[in-house]
Amino acid sequence: MADLRRLSINQTTNRLTWGLREAVEGYARHGIAGIGIWRDKLEHYGLSETRTLLNDHEMTVTSLHGAGKFPALDPAARRAAIDDSRRVIDLAVDIGAQCVALVVGGLAPGSNDIAGAREHVRDGLAELLPHARAASIPVAIEPQHPMYAADRSCVNSLAHANDLCDELGPGLGVTVDVYHLWWDRNLRD
Repeated sequence: MADLRRLSINQTTNRLTWGLREAVEGYARHGIAGIGIWRDKLEHYGLSETRTLLNDHEMTVTSLHGAGKFPALDPAARRAAIDDSRRVIDLAVDIGAQCVALVVGGLAPGSNDIAGAREHVRDGLAELLPHARAASIPVAIEPQHPMYAADRSCVNSLAHANDLCDELGPGLGVTVDVYHLWWDRNLRD
């Protein structure tokens, strides 16, 4: 039998049917020791309660989701996204997460400029990384299928995500979701 203690399930798998408590208890009941937590579920359940729940079930938080969305035409909105992502990094530290996973954002509202959106992402990451490095929390870009480029992520391939990692340096990595990258010819590599 496989050792499921090395498996982590992203909470979005049961997002519509389970809250944080049900997910942690359900995964632990089946011998799964890792969870990718979504910020809204954490905030709904409460930080202190979440720490207790995770400790009681010996659950590892492999990732905290809910940061990013950098593209915006208004500089104040871009600033707000960066500041909000800093708060997610601080939450990740508080619950002992191994990384913060970013859905970087799609096109800026009111724009069809994907190159500009990608610049906003690069610039937002560059500004966010010093905070993540100081907190010793890696940040992971989650490239998503191109059909999500307009609204969720303008980083749509492993090559683009890896290029950002090479450009911006330590503390930035890639999280691979096969649902989004099954088609990417570089997936196996």
